[in-house]
Amino acid sequence: MVEKTYEINVWKRAQSGIKKIYDHVYKESPQNAVMVRDKLYDVIDSLETFPYRFSVFKPVDDGNGFVRSVAVWDFIIVYRIREEKSQIAVTRVFHGARNK
Repeated sequence: MVEKTYEINVWKRAQSGIKKIYDHVYKESPQNAVMVRDKLYDVIDSLETFPYRFSVFKPVDDGNGFVRSVAVWDFIIVYRIREEKSQIAVTRVFHGARNK
């Protein structure tokens, strides 16, 4: 059986969130900033296969797919699965202590 793969689309808002996280961590530890950024992108890339393995973030489907999330350390990656387009839209990345 061949696994379905999805195209990953990281929105500018999510890219900006990763940059803010990187900049914040960099102030304390440049090495850790690189590690955190790389881990976030590794998890995002892993959504290409079996993106349903992570929980529903908001239990509302507005026709664009349920909003799902995955935690990476203290950070939250928020995404939608667009089944009809075989696409993952990563919409936000932020520190878990921030307002959702």
